[in-house]
Amino acid sequence: MPTAFRRAIVRHAVPLALACLLAPVVVAQASKPPQDDIATLIKKLGDPNESVSDMAVRDLALLGEKVVPVLVAEFPKAGRAIEFKILLTLQTLGPKAKAAVPLLIGLLSNEDVGLQIEALHTLYPIGTAAKAAIPEVEKLWTHEDPRVRSDSRVVSLKIGLDHATLLPVVLEALDDPAPIIREKMVRFVAQEFSDKLDAADMQRALNSMTRMLSIDENANVHEWAVRSIARLGKPALERLRKLAVDKAKPKFRKGAIAALGLYRPPNQEQVDTLFFVLQEKELWQVALDSLSRLGKIAVPGMVALLEPGKQPKGLIVASLTALGGMGERGVECIPRVRELMTSDDEELRFHAASCLRSLGPSGKVAAESLRKGLDDESERVRLECVQALESLRDAAKPAIAKMIALMCSGSVAQGYITSTALRNLGPVLMSGLDDLIACFSNKRERVRMWAAYACGGLGPDACEKIGNALSSSIFAKPEATPSRIAAAQALGEIGELGKGAADALRAGLGDADPLVRAASAQAIGRIGKKAAELVPSLITALGDQDESVRLSAAVAAGMVATKSSELTRALIAALDDKSQSVHWAAIEALGGVRDAYAVPTLVGLLASDHVHDRWRAAEALGKLGKDAEVALPELQKLTSDSYVVAVAAKEAIKKITR
Repeated sequence: MPTAFRRAIVRHAVPLALACLLAPVVVAQASKPPQDDIATLIKKLGDPNESVSDMAVRDLALLGEKVVPVLVAEFPKAGRAIEFKILLTLQTLGPKAKAAVPLLIGLLSNEDVGLQIEALHTLYPIGTAAKAAIPEVEKLWTHEDPRVRSDSRVVSLKIGLDHATLLPVVLEALDDPAPIIREKMVRFVAQEFSDKLDAADMQRALNSMTRMLSIDENANVHEWAVRSIARLGKPALERLRKLAVDKAKPKFRKGAIAALGLYRPPNQEQVDTLFFVLQEKELWQVALDSLSRLGKIAVPGMVALLEPGKQPKGLIVASLTALGGMGERGVECIPRVRELMTSDDEELRFHAASCLRSLGPSGKVAAESLRKGLDDESERVRLECVQALESLRDAAKPAIAKMIALMCSGSVAQGYITSTALRNLGPVLMSGLDDLIACFSNKRERVRMWAAYACGGLGPDACEKIGNALSSSIFAKPEATPSRIAAAQALGEIGELGKGAADALRAGLGDADPLVRAASAQAIGRIGKKAAELVPSLITALGDQDESVRLSAAVAAGMVATKSSELTRALIAALDDKSQSVHWAAIEALGGVRDAYAVPTLVGLLASDHVHDRWRAAEALGKLGKDAEVALPELQKLTSDSYVVAVAAKEAIKKITR
């Protein structure tokens, strides 16, 4: 099912909870002034409906620093739920909340660990305006809760403690028994300290980070220790080079090799060290990963590794993978990789094709080698070549005829992957249009289906020819459901409606199989306003015996959005559908059609007992604009309804009165 249609249809089946979850995200992005006074907003902070309380936080924050004294005064009287919302509001205000610092200092000694953590999180965005809190924050460095211990160190720096004073405390925490502390502190050093230290402190940090490579088995600690070391200047480079080759310290080696790939700017010393350690098989992967990160400086040496007979096959394969991952930085390897495409070794041919595939558009000079690779005796090599050609776009044009032939032969996997690649080539596929159309008459159903699927990427220029061909071939074969579904979807993706496409979709809407009828309705919806001539067929589909067809037709009617009294009446009739999903889709479609005849019906739905009816009817009336002015009194009543309905009503009022 096409993505846009899937989204539209799912919307009619989602519970209200999902709507309430998504709506605040949209509303919170707008900077509209709050409508309620401060006292009312503070009361709403305790509302059990999370959407209402979150909206109150946003509105209070919009009032700026004048609200801070009121929040501070209210805090001792508030219940737990409101306390946390007040702190969230202060966090949103950032430095404007500096008047709350005394309150926050008091909370740092509270017995409630949750409040202590939230107080720290509130001090963080206030920044140096909260410098007075440093003594109390320092006391939390030895707190029993690891979250407090780690957060208090991070906050200390943010509110004004200098790097040199804090560094020993951070390095001390690297021995903390809690993994979360060690991970946060290693990350903290990498992100905040590497360029802020003098030579002595940098050496201390380097010693501590290096030690973490050998004593800590936590993968995240290792990763951030590596990143931290790579940022600690030239002394770090010398240390890393020694550790990388020191066989007496195996625990350090992989971390040091990984860090060499991150040290900047890259230099030949790094490259030489990494090639040296490639003598050991167990270090191939980490060393090649680091070489690939260094970029062009490492490419000549990596290309030299692609020598069958001189280098182990495993090292050649790993090098091809690393070079492919470099993208356009690795294009120098292409001549040598093309030679490997003719190797007698199937594994080397496969990984050479995979390398070219990973290089993407940068590998277009290898297009001819990839085209020849489509004849390879190995299916996996052929499929790598197909997917590599897919990324080359225009450069793949000479290979299209072979790709279409490949789609028609071989395994299911080969047919599916090739049809997907052809579809993704888009308008480039026009050069093979006649060959593709010939596949519509293939004796195998799956080939016809793949050919129809591939047509979806062609674009509007192919509309008439494809529509005529589908109408006279695939849609004329009533036993072939999958290919007719794929054909309908392709016409929707092409997005135009010539005579052939219109005939094909009419035939699809009258098909014996409900899946084909639904797919045809969805395709009409995707084509949109250009499909206005098919509205009569959609009206018929609204009365289909199958629910999925009626639902698809209702959604499509709103997307075609053609004002038609017959369509409006049919959608109003669909409001009585036994399926709630069809009912809701019809409400929304009435908004898309924008026919004033629907206004009384939509106004009536504003009084429905079902929240989805009220919400959707309000949205639909908003789309009708000034034609819906008669609905304003009823919409005004809904502004105090449940959150999602109130938002829709307010938006509708704004559109109608604009």
